[in-house]
Amino acid sequence: MSSELLTPNFWSINQLFKYRFAVPVYQRPYSWKLTEVNSMLTDIFESYKEFKALSDEDKQKASLYVGNIILHKKAFELYDIIDGQQRITTFSIFLLAIYTKLFELNVDPNNRILIKIQSALWKLDMNEKPVQDKRVIELGSIDKQIMLDVFNEAYSQPLNLRNFINNYSIKSPFEENVRTNFNRAYDFSNEQFINSNNEIDDLLQFANFILNKVHLIAIINEDSEFKTFSIFESINSKGKRLEDIDLIKTKIFSSLSPDDYSSYLSKWGKLIIDTCDNLYDFLKVYIKANIKYYTGNVTYHNFEGMDRELCSHFGKENIGDAYKAMIEDMVDKVDCFNAVFNFDKAVSIIKNKRFKFYYSVYTKINYEHPWPLFFKCFCDYNNGKGKLSESDLIEIVIETIKFSISFLTVCRKDSKDAISMFSSIFDDIYLNNKVSKDWVIYQINNKMISAGIRKEDILSSLKSADLYAKNKQLGAAVLSTYESQYDGINNKQISWDEAYSKFSTYGSSYTLDHIMVQTPGIDDPNLKYYKLGNNLKLKNGHDFPSELVHDGMEYENFKSLVLHRAGNLRLKGGDGNSSHGNMSEENFSTYEKLEARNDLICKFFVDKVINIKAVDINYNPASSQSISKKKMNGNFNFSMPDLDFTGTKPKSITLNGKTIDINSHRDILTNVVEYIFTLNKDKLIAISKSNWKPRQRIILTSDPKNLTRAYEFLKDTIYVETNLSAKDIMIYSNKLLDEFNVDKNTISIFIPE
Repeated sequence: MSSELLTPNFWSINQLFKYRFAVPVYQRPYSWKLTEVNSMLTDIFESYKEFKALSDEDKQKASLYVGNIILHKKAFELYDIIDGQQRITTFSIFLLAIYTKLFELNVDPNNRILIKIQSALWKLDMNEKPVQDKRVIELGSIDKQIMLDVFNEAYSQPLNLRNFINNYSIKSPFEENVRTNFNRAYDFSNEQFINSNNEIDDLLQFANFILNKVHLIAIINEDSEFKTFSIFESINSKGKRLEDIDLIKTKIFSSLSPDDYSSYLSKWGKLIIDTCDNLYDFLKVYIKANIKYYTGNVTYHNFEGMDRELCSHFGKENIGDAYKAMIEDMVDKVDCFNAVFNFDKAVSIIKNKRFKFYYSVYTKINYEHPWPLFFKCFCDYNNGKGKLSESDLIEIVIETIKFSISFLTVCRKDSKDAISMFSSIFDDIYLNNKVSKDWVIYQINNKMISAGIRKEDILSSLKSADLYAKNKQLGAAVLSTYESQYDGINNKQISWDEAYSKFSTYGSSYTLDHIMVQTPGIDDPNLKYYKLGNNLKLKNGHDFPSELVHDGMEYENFKSLVLHRAGNLRLKGGDGNSSHGNMSEENFSTYEKLEARNDLICKFFVDKVINIKAVDINYNPASSQSISKKKMNGNFNFSMPDLDFTGTKPKSITLNGKTIDINSHRDILTNVVEYIFTLNKDKLIAISKSNWKPRQRIILTSDPKNLTRAYEFLKDTIYVETNLSAKDIMIYSNKLLDEFNVDKNTISIFIPE
């Protein structure tokens, strides 16, 4: 197929499954869940009901269209699925489920529809017998095994397939998708056809409808894989919205030469397997750790404008070579990424008791902000062979987790403030290409001080925190450490092994238990409160402070303010007993004793677990050159690379010797437009009328409706987009100067001290 013109094939499922299909290793695993499967089953079933009511003549013409697929021919009757693997896999699962059900119903093995289903699942030999090894579909490496095993079981023992799949040892969420969707299709067959009226013939006809009346449009390319991928890119650029990772993959591979294509697709596929289809998170972490710290996600839009930074980082002249270097580097560092997400992987690298406990808290509470920093730390450590020592890695990770616990969880500060701190940390990392322990600790302290958070503030917030209904994982961490203390020569210390053991088994061996129970009976003589309707009722003799609780308040508020605090909680083992050694100390019934225990536990946690390493705010770490980088001031020429004036207030712009006072970043772009207008008025008007769009956004237009916030430069002729970040203003100003071949050495921005 050498022509650029491709002939689409309108294939029924039966026609489609005359061939065999493989999912290339670089494709994502089987990810359809119940939502997608239920939707497809419902659409097919409703169409089937309509189909049955048609005349014979109309039945001949009827069909249900369910989407497009793109295939690359690999060999005789064998195709790689470039796009459409979710649909094709799901239809094979539907047929397997119906096939199983029909065998359970003792349908005649020679039934023509049953044979049709069979021949759609396995290719036939010369004697029209199904060949076990010639399955209709073979998935990629992550979910390959379960489909192989399911097909083999269906081939040899179809009556046992339901039992087999439900007892299958699931090793990934993608395997779980296969099992769940098989069971849904099986149950659907049961519900709609068998349990209702025992209509076996109707189920057979439904299967026949799927095989012959459900259609897809198959686009087939027999040329190179490179050509097929180009077709995929072309079709999807005009059609459905792809996920960012798919768009990024398309951009990367469309920049490679055909000679490099196959080998780097294999490397990409290896990354999918090695990250268990977590490649998008890896890419985000990798970019933030090495190239640019985006405060949000790394989107396709971000990635599209990153060519210059990637080329610079890898020392390459063209973006294709930079992409290859990036993929190779990611393959080399995938273990470091997995250590960020996988507790077992991390503790296999760092065998330290304190590290083990803190890292378990980090993974259970699921702090996302430290991901790039931890990734960079593991890379710099490099199993003891890198530029970061084990002790420094441990200290950086633990201090960062302490900060996350106290700043985000206990004091509930805005995550944006945490992001700004990590951004400052990466200023130094980019400058020196390594992580500095001193700089990280300096920034943590800086952030705590600027946010007005002192040790006593952390303690106060923890003492009032609901650790049962609102943050059980933190509650488990607090009690795990408190109940794992020992007397270290008259100074209470934590047994980190025991703390980890308790915390890691919270939810299985241990649960959180209330000392003063949540809902005592009205006649309980020991407790001076009970629930009446939805409200609190206090008895005479209670010692609850009036500023905290009052008779008649909502009972759920009472639980949160009093009963769910650390002082009223303990770890309870599977034997029904508290894990604490001295039960008598915990049998109390008054607010006074609850408060005393609360003070004791929270103080212990803040002193022994939080205990953020103090650094003098005036401390100037060795990497302090980052401070001057952050505080950009002076004259900056447009020819300088990577200008980003975020967080600055520009004072003036100089254009070819003429200095103009400005008040905002927006004024930079509008003055650049005005300057270019004096150089080439006609061209500026022309590109405005054509909606100048150097990236994904229109920046110059003759119609202000095309812009979010339009600046009118020349009425009805030139409007400028000004709803832009400081960073984007510099990007678009530079692109405009490039468009008009302006010498950037003649333009500069002044940032005052």
